[in-house]
Order: sequence, then C-alpha cells, then structure tokens
Amino acid sequence: MAVRKARDLLTWLACQRGRPVAREAAMEILWPGEDPASCSNRLSVALSTVRSVLDPHRKFGPGDLVAAEARYTGDVCEDSPYAEWLEPLREEARAVHQALLRELASRAEEADDPDRAVRYLLRLLERDAYDEAAHLDLVRTLTGARRHGEARRRYRLYAEAMRELDVEPAPLSRTQRLGTP
Repeated sequence: MAVRKARDLLTWLACQRGRPVAREAAMEILWPGEDPASCSNRLSVALSTVRSVLDPHRKFGPGDLVAAEARYTGDVCEDSPYAEWLEPLREEARAVHQALLRELASRAEEADDPDRAVRYLLRLLERDAYDEAAHLDLVRTLTGARRHGEARRRYRLYAEAMRELDVEPAPLSRTQRLGTP
C-alpha cells in the first residue's frame, strides 16, 4: 500500500510541474476526506519512499536540505504584514518549511541522532504549537533517547494544546509510558 501511495504522490507531484505544494494538499489527494493529523506520518512515509527510489544512494544528502532550512528566516515579506495578497505565498512558504523540518527530523532519527531530531521538531512546534504529529514525534523521540522527564513534560504540553482545541489527546502507547511499568 505504501509503495502505491508513493507512486501516486510522485505522479501528482510531477503533474504540479515544479510548483510548491502544501502538505495538506498532498494529504487530501492521497487520502481524501481523512483527518490531516492522522495522515501526516503516512505522507512522511510516502515521501521517504519516493526519495529512496529517486535517490537510493542519497547522493543529494541532507546537507542540501539543512542549507535550505537555514535560509528560511521568517514569513515572506514580514515587513508588509497587512498586504493580504501576500498571504497565499506566506502560507505556501510556511508549509514548505514545515515539510522540510519534518523531513530533516525524520532523517536525523534514521541517522540515530535524536538531539538533532528534537531540535527540528521543536522548530516545528515554534511555528505551530498545535501540530499534533510534531508533538507526538517529539515525545516518541525523547522516549527513544531515554529522556523520560523531558518526554513526560512534552506530553503534558501536547495534551494541554489539544485540550485548548477541544481535542482529546492521543493516549501514550504501552511502549511510550515514559518509564512507568
């Protein structure tokens, strides 16, 4: 199933002819009508699959992505906050930046570098304090790094953010119980 979705994603991206696309748009195309929060990880898997097919030897490594992330210094035309016609471009740039941070966090985890993954996930949460997937990825990463106190604090912050939205926080799985038996 994941390979088919990766193929569908690649086909859809090719049809975009190089135009940047928001993660939300890709999720709606691949999983129409489903909650974006539940599709975020699936999209990351599909993107990773596409990348592994297009660049199996990782010739175009994360250094290119790190440089691109460093160039994002804030919203497009921040000095013109009331120019409404700029808002679509700002939103698109934010979405691309968030996707980039997710990919960098994923690659850091794959490289067994939880500290770097945590930094990228925290950057995501700086931009969107209600990003459920980023919260849960951060808790999982901290737990995997045996940083249970930090993981517990981060889970509490996640739960508070979800309750502010009147959303029930996802329960911790048995393997994520943060050091409790």
